[in-house]
Parts: sequence; C-alpha cells; structure tokens
Amino acid sequence: MKKIILGAALATTITSAFAQTISTIAGIGAFPYNGDSIQATAAAIVYPTDIVIDKSDNIIFSDNLTRVRKISPAGIISTIAGNATYSSTGDGGPATTATLSNPGHLALDKKGNLYINEYVTFRLRKIDAAGIITTFAGTGVNGYSGDGGPATAAQISNNTLGMTVDTAGNVYISDAGRIRKIDTNGIITTICGTGTSGYSGDGGPASAARIGYSSQALRANRLGEVIFSDVAAFRLRKISASGIITTICGTGVSGYAGDGGPATAAQVKLCGGITTDWDGNIYFAENGGKIRKIDTSGLVSWVAGDGTYGFAGDGGPATAAKLNRPGALCTGDYSSPSGERSVTLYIGDYQNYRIRKITYPANLSSANISAQSKLTLLPNPTHSGRFSVQITLPQREEMDI
Repeated sequence: MKKIILGAALATTITSAFAQTISTIAGIGAFPYNGDSIQATAAAIVYPTDIVIDKSDNIIFSDNLTRVRKISPAGIISTIAGNATYSSTGDGGPATTATLSNPGHLALDKKGNLYINEYVTFRLRKIDAAGIITTFAGTGVNGYSGDGGPATAAQISNNTLGMTVDTAGNVYISDAGRIRKIDTNGIITTICGTGTSGYSGDGGPASAARIGYSSQALRANRLGEVIFSDVAAFRLRKISASGIITTICGTGVSGYAGDGGPATAAQVKLCGGITTDWDGNIYFAENGGKIRKIDTSGLVSWVAGDGTYGFAGDGGPATAAKLNRPGALCTGDYSSPSGERSVTLYIGDYQNYRIRKITYPANLSSANISAQSKLTLLPNPTHSGRFSVQITLPQREEMDI
C-alpha cells in the first residue's frame, strides 16, 4: 500500500497490469480451401493480405490466391468475389462468378464500394454495393502512364501494392516509387514521389520527394492525411492534406528500439501494414513479428507479438503472443449499450493463415470525487485497469492506495 499526501487538488492516472488478450477469429493454420457457410474459426484461409470492415460489421479480407471473403458478425465465412480459378475475368457481372488473381490490398468507401488490388494483372477492380465487379484502374499492361486522364486508361505497375481510400472517396495506390490518387471522377494523378527510388523531401511537397519502390502499406485517416510505409528507408511517412511530406516514425536504421519515446527517434524494421483508429492512433506491423502503436502525442509503444516467428498465445497477453509475418491491420471502433468505447485491432497473421484480434479501451474510466479523504481503487478489466482520477479536498489529506 502506498500513501500519497494530497494538497488542495490532485490529478493522477493509475495503471494496473491488466493485459489485452489475443484470439483467433478465422483460419485453422492450414490450406487449401475447405468451404464456406461454416464458422470462420473452422475454415482454411490463405495468406490474409488485407482486412476491411463494412457498416454492418462484416469483416472482409483478401484470401490471397483467388478469393475475397467475408466473416459475418455471427462468425460465418462466405466468399464475396472469386472462385477456385486463378484468372481475371467477369467484369460487368456478379463478383461471385468472377475470377481473381492474387487479390491483395483492399479499400472500402462510404458508399459500400470495395476496391481490390489485383497487382499481378496490373489492375484495380471494384465491387459496387450491388455486387457487380468492374475494372477501376489499369489496362493490364505493366507500366506508368496516364496521369491526368481516366484511371481505366492508365498503366500501373506490378509494384502497386498498397491501397487506401479517404473519407471523400478518393483512392490512393503505391506505384513503384510513387503514390497515385484516383479521384471520385475516375481521374488518376501522382501526388507523391518522382519514380526514382530514394529518401528525400521531408518538409516539402510530396510530389517532389523520393520514396522507395516498395511502399507496401497506405492508410488515409479522417483528417485527409495519407500515412505510408517507406520500406527501404525504414520509416513511416505522412502526406498532409496540403501535400507536405514528413517522417513520423523511424530513423532510417533497421532495428527495433525506442518504445516509450518519440516515434521519430525509434528504429523500425520492414513495415507490412498500417491502420488508424478514430482517435488518431496509428498501428503498424513489423516484419519481425511485432505490432506497434504511435499515439496522438507521437510516442511509440509495443502492443502485440513477442518478436519471434510462430503461432502461440491465444487467450493470453497480446505482447506474449507469437505472430508470423503479420501484415494486414484494421481497426473497428465499437460502443457498448452504456456508451463505453473500445477499439478492436484485427491482424492478418499472414504465414499462420489466420486472422486474429485484440480489443483495447478507447477511453479511460474517470471519476470526480470531492471531500473524500480515502478512496479504494480496483482494476477494471473493461478499461485495462486504467483510471483517471481527479480528487478535490478542502485541506491537506492523505490517500492510501
């Protein structure tokens, strides 16, 4: 027990050791495909490359060989695009009868349009809210051309890996040393990068900056910013709504260091996935098997994975779990009937052939206490045992904890 001497007022935060737990929500750790309309935890999935969540809380993910699949809130898995055939056909018809080749990153806009990065065919495809699939960008020819014109007439490269959509419905893709934007009229432009691989330009226009060829992860946040992993530079960078590029994490040295301090002073390894939550926290996956978080004050911390490859830890603390090349990340913000918020982090555990989840509190529990000289605090699992307590006393008192 500790005794704290209180003056006229005290504001403090007390944190217990309660840890977030990790669990598997899809996949059995093996493939090939073993059917739909079953519990996702009994289904075989292959290389979950990206994850999005729709307005009905369906979890949609790319089952990387030939399908895009969905997990309902009841946990039932189904296929929403593609089949067993490795090809790229079916435009103008139902997505369920179309074929896909290595569906990769996904993006979902507010209208319910789902965008699929079919990078091996040099195309982006789109499934509208009615379930009809079309080609949204690319001609099927590897290259770089078409800025200022329709995205469907533009060439995109086989390095088109990352993809995201902003709140206005603009789609962004990484494309061999560039980041390109397809606006809501279908016109494509380059907003970042010169096509020459490198690292330069921080503090200036993103269009004049150099970035690496393999910017695998992109994420647009609700502020109109685009965050991306500059893999070869061992950094996370950000394009502001006004088009200025900066580094937000990493020093350019590959490694794992800096937790608890400024993200700009931390070392990072290859980054395979990025997501954000409603509050503006950034989560990113590292190739070393860890998930880290940058909070809104710019501090970096470790939230999942013990840094060694493998599969272990379900039902236990997320930081003690083993992951195998985690890549896809997605957050879901949820509210309880009493109004308490939580954030669920979904992880594509790529080479474990599983999707896993961790739930975090979005807010701290708080209480205002007046004219009390003694207070007992007990950990609250709903909020990770964290409390924000403000105490106002009429005179100098003592509090035992």
